[in-house]
Amino acid sequence: MARPAGERGTTLVILSLDGMRHDYPDRVSGGAFSRLRREGVRANRLEPPFPASTFPAHATLATGCHPERHGILNSRFRDARRGEFNRSPDPDWLACEPLWVSAERQGIKSGVLNWVGSYGAWGGTRATYHDEAYLERSDRETVGDLLRWLRLPAGRRPRLIMAYLKGADHPGHRYGPDSAEVERRLWFEDGVLSFLLNRVETLPDGGNVNLVIVSDHGMAGRGRTLDPVAALNSARIRNRTFCSGGSANVYLERPGDRERARRVLSGLPGLEVFPGEALPKDLRYRFPGRTGDLVLLAPVGTGLGREPFDPEGAKGGVHGYRGSEEMMGGIFFGWGPGFRRGGTVERVRAVDLYSLACRLLGIRPSGQQQGKVPPGLLRTP
Repeated sequence: MARPAGERGTTLVILSLDGMRHDYPDRVSGGAFSRLRREGVRANRLEPPFPASTFPAHATLATGCHPERHGILNSRFRDARRGEFNRSPDPDWLACEPLWVSAERQGIKSGVLNWVGSYGAWGGTRATYHDEAYLERSDRETVGDLLRWLRLPAGRRPRLIMAYLKGADHPGHRYGPDSAEVERRLWFEDGVLSFLLNRVETLPDGGNVNLVIVSDHGMAGRGRTLDPVAALNSARIRNRTFCSGGSANVYLERPGDRERARRVLSGLPGLEVFPGEALPKDLRYRFPGRTGDLVLLAPVGTGLGREPFDPEGAKGGVHGYRGSEEMMGGIFFGWGPGFRRGGTVERVRAVDLYSLACRLLGIRPSGQQQGKVPPGLLRTP
C-alpha cells in the first residue's frame, strides 16, 4: 500500500485564521480560496469544540483533545490550585501534548507563531522556532516569517509550521458577520493566501509542502446581551464570573449559594445553567478544579456580559456557543501532495486536526488524542 506523502519528507504548514466562518470563503472569488477549492480538498464546515472560542479551539486543534482533557476552558478561567488563567503564555496550563512537541520528540523540527501554548517548553520540549510571548504581527508579516523558515537550508528548516492569523475576527466582532467591513477583510486575507501559495510554488521543493488552512470558530450576529454578573450581584451572591461571548464560568465565593445562584440565573431569558460537575455530555467540558460551580450557555446571538458600547450603533458579532451550531462552523482546506484534488467533505472536527497532521508528518500521535483522521481528505489511505 502507498505510504502517506508525509513519510517522504514533506513539510506541513497549518494556518489558523481567527473568526473565519465556514461560508466566508464563498464571498470572494478568483483568488486563493477559489484555488484551494479547485486544487485541494475542502470541508463544508469545521466543527470547533465547546465553547467555540479562540483559546479552547486552538488548544483542541493543537492537541486533538476536547477542553475536558486539555484544560484550556477559555481565555480566562480559574484553577482551584493555580489561581486565575488570563491568556497566560505558560504552556504548562495545557494538560495534553501539542503537535509541535509530538513532532520534536520524534526528530522533526517545528516552528510556531502565536499559537496558544507554544511560548516555551511543554514537558521539557519546545518548538525549535517559537515566540516567548504573543507578538503583535500583521498577517502579511506572519506569512513572511513562515516563508523565511521554508527557505532555510534542509538541516535547519522546520518540517512542521503552525501559525495564527488574525483573520476576520475583529471586524466580525465590531461590525457583525454580514458587514461590509468583514467582506473587505475577506478580500485582504484572500490576497495574503494568494501570496503564500505563489511563493510556496517558487521554493526548490515547493511540490513537497502540504498546507492546511483552518479557523477556530465562526461568528453570529449579536441580537442582545444578558448580564449574569449584574443578576448575581443584585441577589448579593458573591462571585467571580468570566464571560466570553455566549458562555461563562461562574465561581462562587460560598459554594452553598449555588442553588440560589442557579435559580437567579435561570430567570434570564433563554439562558441554560449547568452545574459544573454535571454538564451535558456533548459539551466535553468538565475539567475538575477549573470548570467552576456553574457553566452558562446563552442562545445563539445573545452575548453574556455588559452591553457593549458602540457609538456607531453597530450590534457586532459574537461566538462561544456549541461548535455544532451552524454559525459557529469554521473553515477547512487541505492543499498539497497529500490531499485529494477538487474534493469536498461535509465536516471535519477541530479535534481531528492533530491526528491528520500526525498522519501527514508520518509520526506517532501522543495517545491522548480524542480525534481521528477524517475520511475523504487524503490522496492515499
